[in-house]
Amino acid sequence: MTNNTTSNNPLLKALNGQLKVQGSSSEQPSKEWRQNLTGIIKVDLERRAREKRSARGPAIKLKKAKGKVPVALKMERQKALDIYQEIREVFPGYGRLGADARRSGQNLIQVPGTGEENFPYPTPHALKAAAKRRLFDWMEEVDQQIAIIEAIAGGNVSEPNPTPPPSAHIDSKKSARSGEEELGATLFEQARGVESKLADGKLEPALARRFAYPKGEFQYVAKIGGNQEQLKKCLEEAGDNEALKKAILELDKESIEDFKRMGKLQPAALSLELQRRTAEELYREVLPGLLLMLEGMYPQLPEEMLIEVAAQAIDQELMLIHYVMWVWADIFSQDRNRFFVKERASIDEFIDGCFDQFISKECGKCGDTCRSLLATMTVGGKFKCRFEADGPSTLPAQAIQARGPSGADAAHAVNIPFNMEKIIAFVKVIFAHEFMHDIFADIQGKDGGPSLEGELLDVVDGALVIASKKAEGERGRLKLSTPHIMVGEQKVKTITLLRKVFADTLNEMNADISGGILLTGPAFLDCMIVTFKALYGPILRRYGRDNKFPNETIYTADEAGRIEMEAHLPPYIRAKIVRFALENLGFKKEAKKYGKLTDQATELDEPPKFATWFDAEGAFPNIDIPCVDLEAAGRFVVKAIMSTKLQSLNGRSMRQLMNYTRESQDRVDVLVKIMIGELTMDDVPEGSILVTDVAAAAVLAHRRLVEKNETGRKALEHLQQVEPLLHDLAVKRSREAKERERCEDKTAT
Repeated sequence: MTNNTTSNNPLLKALNGQLKVQGSSSEQPSKEWRQNLTGIIKVDLERRAREKRSARGPAIKLKKAKGKVPVALKMERQKALDIYQEIREVFPGYGRLGADARRSGQNLIQVPGTGEENFPYPTPHALKAAAKRRLFDWMEEVDQQIAIIEAIAGGNVSEPNPTPPPSAHIDSKKSARSGEEELGATLFEQARGVESKLADGKLEPALARRFAYPKGEFQYVAKIGGNQEQLKKCLEEAGDNEALKKAILELDKESIEDFKRMGKLQPAALSLELQRRTAEELYREVLPGLLLMLEGMYPQLPEEMLIEVAAQAIDQELMLIHYVMWVWADIFSQDRNRFFVKERASIDEFIDGCFDQFISKECGKCGDTCRSLLATMTVGGKFKCRFEADGPSTLPAQAIQARGPSGADAAHAVNIPFNMEKIIAFVKVIFAHEFMHDIFADIQGKDGGPSLEGELLDVVDGALVIASKKAEGERGRLKLSTPHIMVGEQKVKTITLLRKVFADTLNEMNADISGGILLTGPAFLDCMIVTFKALYGPILRRYGRDNKFPNETIYTADEAGRIEMEAHLPPYIRAKIVRFALENLGFKKEAKKYGKLTDQATELDEPPKFATWFDAEGAFPNIDIPCVDLEAAGRFVVKAIMSTKLQSLNGRSMRQLMNYTRESQDRVDVLVKIMIGELTMDDVPEGSILVTDVAAAAVLAHRRLVEKNETGRKALEHLQQVEPLLHDLAVKRSREAKERERCEDKTAT
């Protein structure tokens, strides 16, 4: 769903007396300010995403529906959009168009940046001009509102508050009474001095709401990093004196923990602080001129309100860097305050394990490792998570052009929703999907080479085009149930719609397959179906829907009718297509089982025949694509993503880098038996245990426990107790293996 920025017009709110300005010096930005900026960020990022993705797939232009829309269809479409909106509110990760920041969902990653060192700040002159244009747009809406009121009232409408006369500046010499000249002159000069100093600080509340919170967190982490270096020097100077080393480490155990968690992020914190200072300086330079203009046009409004209105006009130009600062300030704050330490560390370690598999798997024929892949990556393997209201989602370092969130010292930010805190063990496999979003954005073209995103898009689209052109009976032909689909009164080629769907959903499809399936196998699809059912079922029941597993989503169209499909496939068809990845890995029995499970999730007598896309604005007709055609095309898409050797991956395929095998499943099956009590911790296999195996085992163990007549809730509570034990063991063995490898390399050198 798209938003209209004018609905959040701060000037109109100020005129209506609705804008409440809160003073703040060190607290987080006010909730109201964050919410206002959220809508601004949404619209701008969605626009940027559409511009970026307009070249994806074939260009499709739709015509608006002619005549009156049948009442039944209109009601059905509105009901679907209501459901869609409610699901978005409950689970923001679903249904994001483009890249939606702050309420980031899963698609902020749709807008990879360029890897520039610094955020592309405008010049003060350009920023002031852009902010003025936005202010004029707001003023135009205010004028329209006044005109409407005048038309209804049949006359002129007076201003909400009469313009007050200019403040009278008292001349101390004239007003001082005889005999009191010196006393009065002193008083007036004192007052003028205090007044000027108070005026100097009038911008501070608005600036504090935007910068005080991130400033404190960035500077704290930067200081911690410096202390860590001092600590290392002290320990080095202690030499072999173990007693002295022990004394140093016991001086402040909490600080030592801070060093471990935050030290590696010191460069990012320092660069973010530089970005914050640049942004704050721009506000200080541009705000006074905008305020002077507003004061001349709306003298009836309090100055503090006009300051906030002017600041919000600047916000719209610098919204991306604001969002980045919020995310990382939250991460540093949660680290510093030890907020859900174990849960956050568990996800950090899980994603680190995903990255280790991605770069160090052996490549079969060549036998060498894939660490050379790092040459094509702009950031690498730094990941840090935080709990927030939305998610699961990720902010890749390349998602926004800014040092700190990008550049050599950058890191990827991962969001965990608060309501998943009690089921982390079960949903951990979802973050393999989020990890792949980071990789998808991270591998940029070097020396003229293609990016992973660009190359994979060409590969997938090319596979569909070639398969659709093959003759009847020819091997590898894409068989479609119908050559054309009617969209309203317009006939569109089925293959054209399919190419557009898979071009716009490639990011999510790749995350499901290359991240979820190739790292955690059948457990990922199991978790996807169960989680979707838990999310959508209650909402759909409230609307009296027969299908309890949605097979509909939205699309948008610009004025010319050019369309963009929502970044996620509808849940039903998404699960049906992801199962083909299991087939390609040799898990045909499991793929068949999860296909049936997806059908059962709908609670329909027969599986859905069509997947439906609704126009988010209601101006264009529905797009109904046969499920059999989506599945037929999906097989080619899945195979292309998994098996195509890509230049951006140094001539390797995703399946060569990460390949979930029967051997992987055998390890997982042992861990499942330990989790459900059929085996003990003494039965853990020797050697390395992957954190991805532990996460996969937790999902399958939940199914086994429920099959044994345990309640779903009790089974989750049990997993929350036993999964961390195996996770910690896997992390410990992984660290030991890395240490042995370092020692061997050192010895060889």
